[in-house]
Order: sequence, then C-alpha cells, then structure tokens
Amino acid sequence: MTVGDLASVASGTHPHRAVLVIAELEPVVAPAARLGGLPVGAFAHRAGMITKPEVRSVVLGKLDLPATGVLWDLGAGSGSVAVEASLAAPGLRVIAVERNGADADRAVANAAALGATVEVVVATAPDALADLPDPDRVFVGGGGLEVLEAAWARLRPGGRLVATFAAVDRAAAAHRLLGSLVQVSVDRADTLPDGGVRFAADNPVFVAWGDKPHGDTDEARGPASEASTATAVVDPRPNSGVQVGSCWWSSTTDPIGTIAVGVGCSSDATADEVAAVVADALGSAPSNTMPPAVVATVDRRRDHPAILALTGLHRSGRGGPLPVMAFPSSLLAQVSVATPSAVVADAVGTPSVAEAAALLAAGPGARLVVTKRKGATATAAVAVGFRSCGVGRLTVVGLGPGAAQHRTPAAVAAVRSAEAVVGYGPYVDAVADLVHPAQRIVRSAMGTESDRADAAVALAAAGWRVAIVSSGDAGVFGMASTVLEAATAMVGTDGQPLLVDVVPGVTAAHAGAAAVGAPLAGAHAAITLSDILVPWERIEAQLRAAAGSGLALALYNPRSKGRPDHLGRARAILADVLSPDTPVAVVTAAGDHGQQIDVATLATLDPTVASMHSVVLVGTVDTRVDPTGRLVTSRHHPSGSGRSVTSVAGDTSDGSPAADAIDPGPSAPPLPAPPPQEGARP
Repeated sequence: MTVGDLASVASGTHPHRAVLVIAELEPVVAPAARLGGLPVGAFAHRAGMITKPEVRSVVLGKLDLPATGVLWDLGAGSGSVAVEASLAAPGLRVIAVERNGADADRAVANAAALGATVEVVVATAPDALADLPDPDRVFVGGGGLEVLEAAWARLRPGGRLVATFAAVDRAAAAHRLLGSLVQVSVDRADTLPDGGVRFAADNPVFVAWGDKPHGDTDEARGPASEASTATAVVDPRPNSGVQVGSCWWSSTTDPIGTIAVGVGCSSDATADEVAAVVADALGSAPSNTMPPAVVATVDRRRDHPAILALTGLHRSGRGGPLPVMAFPSSLLAQVSVATPSAVVADAVGTPSVAEAAALLAAGPGARLVVTKRKGATATAAVAVGFRSCGVGRLTVVGLGPGAAQHRTPAAVAAVRSAEAVVGYGPYVDAVADLVHPAQRIVRSAMGTESDRADAAVALAAAGWRVAIVSSGDAGVFGMASTVLEAATAMVGTDGQPLLVDVVPGVTAAHAGAAAVGAPLAGAHAAITLSDILVPWERIEAQLRAAAGSGLALALYNPRSKGRPDHLGRARAILADVLSPDTPVAVVTAAGDHGQQIDVATLATLDPTVASMHSVVLVGTVDTRVDPTGRLVTSRHHPSGSGRSVTSVAGDTSDGSPAADAIDPGPSAPPLPAPPPQEGARP
C-alpha cells in the first residue's frame, strides 16, 4: 500500500489492479455570489450620497446579474452598486457613468480598494450613452425619466433595467414605464440613554424594474409612455367597445366612463371657432357615440364666452347644461400629455391645456382618446375615464409634527384611500410610505397655498377623491381655512357643494411642549411670526395682548432666511411685558427625528438657534424649570382666601396676591382691523 499526497502517488508505479482511495480531502467550494450589503463605511463617499446596504442588496437581486455581458450604472455616485456588481459577477463588464468628477474619483478609488473591476466614465447621461456598448443590465441611480428612456432604448432584448427613486411621483412614472415597483423601508436600531433600544426609520426608497422582451427592434415599442398610450384605450369589458381611428367609442348606450372634452383658446377666440375645433375632435366618432359629460379648461378661461357656449351641448348620462371644469395652470403643468407645447407653456404656464384638462376631468385612470386638434384660435382633445362621473370628496389631512408614529389612523386612512394627493413638496415626501403608483401626486412650492387649494378643489369638483396634506394640524396655521374658502364657490359635477372633511393632527406646539415638559399646561396662545399673510403691526399687538394676559405662548414660523430678525423683534416686544427670567424653549423638528431642544430665558434667548422648523415656547410667571431641565407651568394658583400652594420648584407662596400677580406691562393696544385683501384669498 502506498500512502501520500496526490502528487507523490501519481509519480509512482502501482500494480495493475490497484485501487486509489482519497480520504479527508477538503472540498473545493466556489465563492458564493454576493448580493450586496457592504457597509457604508467600506466606501469613500459624500455624506449621505450613497445607496444604503439594504437598498443595494435589493437592487443587485433585482438586476439578476448574468455571468458575462455589460452592466451600466448610470448616476453611479461613489460606485457602490457598480463595485458590488463586479464583485458578485467578475466576468461582467461594469461601466459606471458619473457626471461629478470628485464622485467619479471616489468610485475609482473604491473599486481599487475592494478589488473590483469597474470602468468609470465622467460624463452626463444620456449624452454619454452613445459611445458605450449596448448593455445587458442597467441600473439608474440618478438622472430621471429621460435617462431611463434612453437606457431602455439601448438595452439588449432580454435585458433588465432597475432604477431607484426617493420621490414617489417619479417612482410612479417609472412604474408606468417599467411595470414593477417596490418600496424599501428600513428601520435602524438606536440605543437610548437608559440602555433601551428604539428604531429610527430611514427615508423610503422606491425600486422599479422591467425586462425588455426578446425580439424587440429599434421600431418595437419600448416601455409604455404617456405619449404612446395617449391615443388608445383598452376596454377591460369584452366586446363592449370599438376603436375608430384614434378614438375609443362605446358600442352600448353608456360609455365605459366619463368622457371629457378639454378645450384651450386664446382670449379673442369666438364661439364659432371653439365649437369648430371641438366638433373636429369629436368628428371621428360614429353618429351613435356618446357625447361628453364635461368640458374642461384652464381656470383663466373658465368664464370665457366661447367656453360657456359649449355648455349647450347635449350632456352624457343626464340632462341639463354641460358643466365646465377649470384647473389651475400649475396643476395642468404636472400632467404628462402626448403633444406638449413650449409656446403654450410660455403663454399660460402649462405646456398643455386641452389634453391635460381632459385627462383630469375624465377622472383617475383616464386616457386620451383624441389627441390635440388645432383650430385658428383654439385646441380640443377628448379623454375617457374608467368610471362614470362621480361625486368627489376632499379631505384636508393634518400629518402631525413629522415622524410617522405621530400620525393618526384617520390621517393614514385618508391618504391611502385618496386618488390624488396634493401638498407642499416636503409634506408629500413625508407620506411616501403611504402613497401608491395609482395615485396622482400634485406637488407645489412654498408660498403657493392658494394655488394648492385651488388645485385640490378643482380635482374634487371633477370627481376625484383628494387628500391635501398639511403638517401638524391643518386648522392651525395650516391648509384647512384656505381650502374651505376655495371650496365655498365650487360645486361638483352633480351641481352640489363639495364634500370637505378635515382630519386633525398633533400640532407642532403640543409636540414641542411634550418634548420639553408641560409649558402649555395652563391657558396659552399660538401666534405666527410670519408676516406674509398678517401685517407685522397686528402680530406685535397679538404678542403684547397675549403676554400681558398671562398666557403662555407658542410662536410659529419664528425665523427664516427672508425674516431673520422676527424672533429677535418678538423677544424685544415680550421683554416690555414679561420678566427677563421667563423660561423659553426652542424646539426644532418637534416630534421628528433629529429633534433639538434649546432652553433659555427671555433674557438669554439666542434667536439664531431657531428656524422655520422650530416652535418657540414662552412660559408665564407660573412656569419653572425643574431639576431635570423640563419646563413646567403650574395649574395651581393661590385661592381668594390667600391659601398658599406648593410651586413646581418646591417653594411656597406667601399667599400675598402680589406674589403671584401677573404684571401686565404696558397696556396692549387694540388689534387693528385686517387690511383689505383686494380680492386675494389669504
């Protein structure tokens, strides 16, 4: 018997009938393919600008990396996805495209440090794609829908494209393009000072993906786009409709849903000119087609004589005049259409009136069935929805101070059940975990409250279920009053007043008060220091009157870039009324992650610690700072008999009325009458 390793045994001579026995040989195991998840610290990156490990794992899993071929990583940043893809599939050619030179340098360094092979191209997509080989896989981490569509056009048949988004409206558009979408939400454990554990939520990330069918050619249809689906509607009911040219028409007495004709016109358009272009838009239909149920246009043309003349058309589904639905140009501008116009955008603030208005008026899920028809002074388009004209409903939703745990169940239900969600951009982002791709998302900028309310009211009037979101409580310096005022003059498609609900929320004042103790335990007042809607003279009078009455104060909007000195001015006013030792707390991001608390007195308050995300809480003569630093306003006061009570700090009053009397300071001037609004809604 010969014993040895394989090399020595193989070099020797053995009998013809020898048996080779191999024992205790360590198995050779192929390295497992990584699915990502290297910690953030493994990569050099700009602060916060990196795909988190958990999202990276999902992305790489969805990419389903082949052993060979080409992968594009577009908007690669520091290259974390490209690097891990190379490590997972060493035979794959990985090309990372990044326009920022410093980030591209980091991607090169990260690949070298981790042993990955990545080609880094410093360029801007989609311009840079022309010089790259056709990919089998594409990851889009930045660049928007234009990059998405350009990458899809170059993707090889059978290939897959994966993209990530932080904004739900862009994710919804990608879902329509690619067909699949998931939301990735991660909660991270954090240790509390007492040794306990809490979980803090990362911002959710949306991952969309789609496969390019085999056999696609340059002429074949890529991912469905608004333009490519705008001129045809598929009827989900068998044999219930026919398509004639670019129009869908019902073969029964009822349409599949609301038929809306959208109309745009110049200020000098005549009734005959508008009627002619509308007739052209409807002219492709057989004689037995259903007439429209609503006319839609931009709000500035709501009362145009030529538009009003269209109400004499026969109305589908019910008698009476045809209603006119009008939408703000800012809302129409957010609707993707088949034939946008830069000329129209310059003139009225939206690239489409006729097509966009028709789509909104026809309701959720509507599609254009007749694209824009042009006349001398007017345009018209026709859209059909997938349900009949219904009664819309508008819900004003208070989201609370910020963190998801402070939302009420009613607020969550209102957002989830809405067909359209309207709000200031950051507030819409705050409910990204509640919305879904089927909803229409309408974002607006700061300072456009009236326009935002008009958009929500117009959608509800057209039959949509709308949620307009507001931080804190919508009735406290929020959107509730503005929406209710806008809804007063509006009726729905049924001719009845709009249904408007208000869902309450936790206010910033109460969240801030809870964070610092109980400074608002007694009577208190909330005052905004923003003079955008209220003149400063009125704010000054409110401060003097409230403080002079012994009320604790919650000051909203204390300081901003445009109003850097308002909190300082307010402090000077309060100093005329209150003791310099009055406790004050500035709570920033109250009730949210990153909450910050600054406790001071009226004399030592530093106004620069406050921002638009802060609420300033000002105590009273009954407010003390306890040994743990909490502000507590006592609810106990000396009785008329002079009986003493124990204060928060443990001292006792001597029972003298003067000891607990509130110094009203200088008498507060009467509140001036609000200035005339000249027709503008606050």
